[in-house]
Amino acid sequence: MPDALCPLMSVGCVFDNSQIWVNIQITHDPSKLDYQFENRKLWKPFFTPKWDKSRYIETMGITNKLHYFEMPGDYYIIRAQKMERIIEHRFRNWRHLPTRWDLGICKILRDCLFNFELHKQGKTIDKSNDIEKVRDIYDGMYGFPLNLADSGDDDFLKNSDKNPIVSAVKNTAVHENENPTARFARAVVIYPYHNKNR
Repeated sequence: MPDALCPLMSVGCVFDNSQIWVNIQITHDPSKLDYQFENRKLWKPFFTPKWDKSRYIETMGITNKLHYFEMPGDYYIIRAQKMERIIEHRFRNWRHLPTRWDLGICKILRDCLFNFELHKQGKTIDKSNDIEKVRDIYDGMYGFPLNLADSGDDDFLKNSDKNPIVSAVKNTAVHENENPTARFARAVVIYPYHNKNR
């Protein structure tokens, strides 16, 4: 289970429609666990002949199997690209001067945002100093990351100032920069927390 996109930090128990297994291993890290549930030195079953599951399973509401629907790998990348195009379009509408986008910086920002998410989850990341390099090149750099939760609905893909992402970007007032030679960068990263049944 070593998956960089898995937001799960620890596993204390695992269950299905017939049993609950309690993790009694030294570690709770999902990537380091041994998932041999029949091994009583690693997993302790909750239901035993003393604790008959038929009395509890029905009252717990575990009657149907949980189905996992995996999204295609490029779904989040394509969605983020659409959001970036909408931000660019709205930004040009707000700004009354030509807008130049620095695509190299956009790529660096995307990488940084992805690494911020991994770092927030406690994962070890390569301590890249890309942001420092950008600051050395553009000493007047201004901006900050915006963190919005994408529920997957179409509100974030509307080409309108009512779009929550567009509204958040507009509220930064970065578009009000009057310097005609200013260069801009934008990056959208969607970090998938799987459980979206689509």
